[in-house]
Amino acid sequence: MIRIRVKKKKEIHCFNIMEVKSKFNIGDVVFHISDNKIKEQKVSGVGMSVSERGVLITYTLSPGDEKVSETNLFRTKEEVLNTL
Repeated sequence: MIRIRVKKKKEIHCFNIMEVKSKFNIGDVVFHISDNKIKEQKVSGVGMSVSERGVLITYTLSPGDEKVSETNLFRTKEEVLNTL
């Protein structure tokens, strides 16, 4: 959920703008294809971009700080193989 906090003196106002749920969390192990190989990496960061076309969620993976779209990540190696 994205929240904007406006602080005036001792009052705090929260406005809920939109809720975005990601498939993976920081620390999760994910699988994806890179250089024609299945890679197993850990999520080290989550990014989000909002436009008129929708929400794009990208993950930073370690080691290597590679950025990968949520649509290209899977929970298991078997899920990756099933997409081929």
